[in-house]
Amino acid sequence: MAQAGQKFQKIRRRHKLLGLMRLFRIPNLLLILIGQLLVIWQFPLDENGWTLLHDPSLILAILASQASAAAGYILNDYHDVKIDIVNKPGRVVVGRLVTRRKALFAYFILTTLALGAGFLAGKKAGLLVLLCCFLLWLYSARLKCIPLLGNLVVALLVSLSLFLPSLFFEAKQEAVLFFCLFALLSNLIRELVKDMEDMRGDRQHDCKTFPLRFGLPATRKLINILGLLLFFLMLVAFVRFSTGWKLFSIFLLFPFGLFFIRLQKADRKMDFTRLSRLLKWAMMAGTLGMLGV
Repeated sequence: MAQAGQKFQKIRRRHKLLGLMRLFRIPNLLLILIGQLLVIWQFPLDENGWTLLHDPSLILAILASQASAAAGYILNDYHDVKIDIVNKPGRVVVGRLVTRRKALFAYFILTTLALGAGFLAGKKAGLLVLLCCFLLWLYSARLKCIPLLGNLVVALLVSLSLFLPSLFFEAKQEAVLFFCLFALLSNLIRELVKDMEDMRGDRQHDCKTFPLRFGLPATRKLINILGLLLFFLMLVAFVRFSTGWKLFSIFLLFPFGLFFIRLQKADRKMDFTRLSRLLKWAMMAGTLGMLGV
């Protein structure tokens, strides 16, 4: 009996740990961190051969961006409990594994940490983190259900997080801006796909996202236009920049091409779930392509 009780407690602790990882979106935070490190990779090293470890301000800025992103994920889950119960009932954390009060407390702690670390890193970094924290609150509380605008804010926040390290350097700014624009377009496409995936819960709670307001055919057309912009951006990078950008473009070609082929026939929730996952892998491939830039 005691062994059964201990086994149950272990399973419960493991389930709670996985829930907390889901609440903080650990894979997403890691993806942002990898992107930031690859941006730093583009800048000159100091006399000791390091860029990151010899700059405390940069470390604080990255910590601030990670804390603000985690706070945003928690606040979004806090506001979306009813919608998430319909769209993804098995992945709801707030109200089940974590009380709403504790989730809100964690949001305030992480936001305070983000602002403190941001302004310690410098005035520019602090103001940028402040802007991100404000946009995260505005998105969760007001903009999420406004067609396209909410999607654009999320994509912009990812781009700002990747742009943050460039405040501490001056070289290769053009390459970093291209990378941030790639992140903006690819994340905007993924946000639209996620809205297509979550139409059922959004409809029940009167959240007028782009697919619900204008329909799936119009959403596909918009994603196709954004895809053309994305491929044009990669073509410009392929022609304009160094050999590394050619590797970057090749990394993107297959996964994004496969995504747009499958998008044209997708019409079920499972189809859009698979497309969202494929796009996440494509974004990872594009991020790793920065190694060669």
